[in-house]
Amino acid sequence: MSSLAKAANSDVAGRSRQLNVLLLLHWMRTDGSGVYYARLAKALAKRGHKVVVASTGGPLVHELKCAGIRHHCVRLLGLEYAAAYARFFEIVDRRVLKYFKKWWAEAAANEGPDLEGDFRWGYRGLKVRGVTTGFWFVVAVVAALARLTILVKKEGIEVIEAHSTGAAALAFCCNWLLGIPYVVNVSAPRLAGLARSVFPAINATAGSIIAISEECALYLNRGFVRPRKIGIIHGVVDLQRFRRLGIEENREYLGSLREKGFDMGEHTKKVGILGRLDEDKRNSIISSMLAMPIIRKDIQTAQLVVAGDGAIASEVQQLAAKINGETGSFVVAVIGHEERPERLMNVCDVILGVGTVAIEAMACEAAVIVAGHRVGPQGGSFGGVVSPENVKELAGYYFTGRNGREETSPEVIAEACTELLRHDEYRNRLGVFGRQFVEEFCNVDKTVLSIENIYRGILGKGTAANCERPD
Repeated sequence: MSSLAKAANSDVAGRSRQLNVLLLLHWMRTDGSGVYYARLAKALAKRGHKVVVASTGGPLVHELKCAGIRHHCVRLLGLEYAAAYARFFEIVDRRVLKYFKKWWAEAAANEGPDLEGDFRWGYRGLKVRGVTTGFWFVVAVVAALARLTILVKKEGIEVIEAHSTGAAALAFCCNWLLGIPYVVNVSAPRLAGLARSVFPAINATAGSIIAISEECALYLNRGFVRPRKIGIIHGVVDLQRFRRLGIEENREYLGSLREKGFDMGEHTKKVGILGRLDEDKRNSIISSMLAMPIIRKDIQTAQLVVAGDGAIASEVQQLAAKINGETGSFVVAVIGHEERPERLMNVCDVILGVGTVAIEAMACEAAVIVAGHRVGPQGGSFGGVVSPENVKELAGYYFTGRNGREETSPEVIAEACTELLRHDEYRNRLGVFGRQFVEEFCNVDKTVLSIENIYRGILGKGTAANCERPD
């Protein structure tokens, strides 16, 4: 029996007591971690717990507020300030004023500034102006910690769940200053790999460390985290939202796309890509687009729909226009951010995705191809078609494709897509299986029970039992 099933059947005495939980993360963006914590917060609130979320901000803050969940802006570890101060001391000219105006405008809009490039630049500034910038960095860290401790006291927080190294460091400080127990969530192997240098103190004081996959758990073990402290949670999906929609709903959605100028026919074979169009995903996204002319040689009605925004959005738009021009037909549509991704997942025959997107598409009974962008231990990033034969292995790497032996390329994507688009019955069987898998292992209503048990375990000075691999 899986750990989630055990959690669902073990409604122990005392569970009715409300918990005051703080979820602490860097951003509430529409990426994997932001979506995960938005769903977890709502699920915990539905269970009757008081939930508070603290982050730098992001688009999903509005969703939390609509659900009646309080959000507090805490700029984690002052990385934003560090980048800004480094730039100030490195370049003192008119660009500084322009930079700060833009930065504060984004911060005031509660979207959170996009500082990935600025942080890389700011790191160089830190090396050049180590003393001066280091002083302001310390000031920013103290300010963030002061704000967080006030928040913890004011809200009566009993337990903290922290995501990312910076949030974990702040949670560690709260534990040291106030004695508040905390849990650390590790969602990427590269973060788990920091265990040797960053986690020793956290390992000694954290009540539990949640890994999002067996791969992360393995890295944590190598980083000297005690195995009994590690629990595995394979994502959370709202099955009421992500499900198979009716024919009329799908027609209405396709009609709305046509009204926006996208020539999407009801009887074409559609492949979908959803998620942020970030720099690190460039290879998988571009490869998927370049695969379409190859697919069209066998499936003349095939179309690709790209939904998302991000740093490479303009490049994706330009490539789509080039492919459409060269083929003389509407092959690739770039529709921007999709507020309701479940609608696109329902009208697509195949979804190309990783992580949370892959799991959501499985919940919608779509056939899924895992085309990743990070190379794994076996030299590959292409996980292939999700099927009963390989789902355990893919889940062990959180559907990132890091279990693969081939790198993502237009050729391997085209081969997998063509096979699925040719065989409707096989594709439909995979969709039904995917839904069953998600219902068993990623259902938010079941997963929240396991997480709640972890919270109660550390509050009772116990440790959470290891979650099991999918059977």
